[in-house]
Amino acid sequence: MFMATGICSAEVVTGYAAITNGNIETAREQARNNAMRAFVEQEIGVQINSQMDVSMGMVIRDKISKESNGYVKLNRVINEYEEGGIFVSKIDVTASDTLIRIDLRDVKRSLEMLSENSNYSGVAVAVSGRDENGRVEDMARINYYVQDKIQEAGFRTVVNDTVRSYMDRTTDFSNLNVGAEIRRLARTNREAEENALVRGTLNTVDVHSVGSRYVATVNASFELVALDSNYSASFSDYFSAVGRDRFDAIANAEEIAARTASENLGRKALEYEQSKIARGIKTTIVITGISNTDPRAEDILQSLEGLRCKIGRSSFNSRGEFVIAVSAPYTSLEDLRREILRSIPSLHRGIDNETSYSEKLYFSFQ
Repeated sequence: MFMATGICSAEVVTGYAAITNGNIETAREQARNNAMRAFVEQEIGVQINSQMDVSMGMVIRDKISKESNGYVKLNRVINEYEEGGIFVSKIDVTASDTLIRIDLRDVKRSLEMLSENSNYSGVAVAVSGRDENGRVEDMARINYYVQDKIQEAGFRTVVNDTVRSYMDRTTDFSNLNVGAEIRRLARTNREAEENALVRGTLNTVDVHSVGSRYVATVNASFELVALDSNYSASFSDYFSAVGRDRFDAIANAEEIAARTASENLGRKALEYEQSKIARGIKTTIVITGISNTDPRAEDILQSLEGLRCKIGRSSFNSRGEFVIAVSAPYTSLEDLRREILRSIPSLHRGIDNETSYSEKLYFSFQ
């Protein structure tokens, strides 16, 4: 039932969708949804004034498009038809300006609160894009959009410009060394104690005209990478969209791809986070600067137990390092590291001398 709350706007809008693999019904649904999304975007557009607000408006538009009851009412379908490889839907809709304005305010506040107070791990975002000629595209809008979509799932998020810049300079993402370097950069350039990285590429593979419109196809290749464990999840697919010109078509396809990839990996990140809470973590703590005759080594063990760490074994290795195997009810190594540094003043963050990825925590005793 449509809630006629406050001022309402009524308009006839037209939506377009590429017909893929001859699937008319899917194209019909997408064309109607695109018409509604365009209408909601128009209503939201007058209330945003910055790049970051644009991405937030896109998230709100996604929410309203999914939960259209109460926001947007489809009064009637005026006309629908095929035009080459495009499905066109012209519909009559009504929207509640008041509810959209309230939701814009509430979602913005909600995202800001999640950014500051989320109990889940932080996630860095880095998305790079190239046009059909392989030239690097400006992905600022998409990076903010993916950031807000992941944040909507309950995570603290930040765009990692160091990783994004490296990806802009890189072409062979199938190279294992490239993946390792991206993870290394993300780990050594953490901006908000993030424990995972969502990295993605959006490559335009085709743009062509159909009548007075253009159709663009974009390949999305995204990966969720944990920075403190070996966990990873990937998403890859092709997405097509229609636009009034080639640039509009590419932007629409990129947005659909980014939205689908973000929602997919956001769910996987949430599932992984919840599974970590259930099982806790296991790691090895390596401490330098303390000898095997120093009685304060025992104090460190007691302090770790006070942090709910279960000590498996502890010993000094041939390099004189104090090595402690622990299991603890924390969601990430970074969370445990932060608690250790906070609770044991004599320990300071040490240097990870491992040449490959390590799940150990390094500290120096001072």
